[in-house]
Parts: sequence; structure tokens; C-alpha cells
Amino acid sequence: MRRNMMSMTISHRLSAAVLPLDGFTGRVLGQRVLCELDGVPLRRPLWKQDGWLVFPDLPPGEHRLALRCPGFERRTLSLSGDTRTEEAVILNPGLGYAYPPETAFLSLTLSGLPEAQTQLFAGADDPRQLKLMKEAKAGDSAVKMFLRGPVPRPGWYLLRGKTTEAVFLRRVTVEGDAETASPLAGKHSRGAALVPARLFPVAEGETLRIPFRDSGAAYLFCGGKLKTAELRAGEKQSLTWNLEA
Repeated sequence: MRRNMMSMTISHRLSAAVLPLDGFTGRVLGQRVLCELDGVPLRRPLWKQDGWLVFPDLPPGEHRLALRCPGFERRTLSLSGDTRTEEAVILNPGLGYAYPPETAFLSLTLSGLPEAQTQLFAGADDPRQLKLMKEAKAGDSAVKMFLRGPVPRPGWYLLRGKTTEAVFLRRVTVEGDAETASPLAGKHSRGAALVPARLFPVAEGETLRIPFRDSGAAYLFCGGKLKTAELRAGEKQSLTWNLEA
């Protein structure tokens, strides 16, 4: 007796993908990260070779994803089963993080903040400095860059020209085509630099301890204002910044 065999194709819908990054070095953390989805530990999360954590077929509605990694602060974010999400997730160093001996530490105290609580971006020059290859206008979300060395990772950058703004690069190709998570707020000329940066929540009068990988110029951006500080490798420095001054 001959039976007809019916072949079935099972397809999956990509609901979300996140890329956990070391908040100090910018490196991909990958499978060192432990995950909980809606309070339930994921025993076999789906990891791609490039370090992306993938979630297919999430049920409709909002979901909470918790990420933990030894030496880092716990990070929780929201995922939606109704829309597709792709983002890089920064895990800030915590207790037990192994900083190298040449790390420079800046203790920054802020005052005159525009709001009770706000955000500060801290960055430092990279030897493989990124620069805009073409002029970028306000409202653009696609930019063209000169690349020196490997393709930069997704994350926050300070776009510095005549004016400065913080941008989040979602992806960059080997040809230098980059996509920002939000449209640019201002116009930037060809040659404007993109400085790798980290994001810190801050409050009035709070002292923030910021580690930097080496000596050189540090860039601090908060409330639409930019301040620079000169760092020395392996040393601790203090800085008070009044944004109203």
C-alpha cells in the first residue's frame, strides 16, 4: 500500500533580537549572559554566532527581558510580541569588574541640570576615529562614514562637528553605510567625528564615577552641552560641572 506523504514547512517569525555589549570595552558578551523572559530563566536561549540573542514567535503583548552577567549590572528591557525589535543592549560594569591597570577614573559631580534627572554621555577618542564621508542633514537616519579598521559595533556615539549630538548607530556595513536609531537633530558637515560613548543616568548633585580605557581627551555631553577633560592613564581625577555656568 502506498501512502502519500505531505511535506510541511515550519516558518518562524522573528520577534526580537538583542546584542549584549560590555559597557566599558564595547565588546560582544555573547553566551556569558544569562537571560530571564517574564521572570522565567531561559535554559536554552537562541544565540547566533555573531553574539545576537534571538527571540522568534513571542506571544502578543509586552514582555520583560532581564540580562545578567558576572561583573556587570543587571539590565532589564521591554520587548513587544506585536512589533519586531532589534537593538544593542549595553551592560554597565558592576562590582567585580576587572578593569585593566591603565584605566583612568573620573569622578564627576553635576549641578544645574535642566531636569531633576537626566542622562550623560561620556566618550573618548578612538585611534580608528570614525568620520562622516558626506554631509548629513537634520532628519536623516542614514549616514555614510569613512572606516578605519573593523566595522564598528552598534552603540552610542557623540557626533561632533560645529555642534554635538548623541546618536545610536543600529548597524554599520563594511562599505561605511550606517543607520541611526532616530533621525538626526541637526546638520553635520563632511568630516565630523563620531566618538564612541556610554550612557549614564545622573541626578542633581550626584557624583558619578566614570572609567576610561586610557589617557587622552574625554568628552562629556549632558543637557545639550559639551565639556572636555584631559585624562591620565591609571589615575583618579575629580571634576565639578555646573551646566548653568
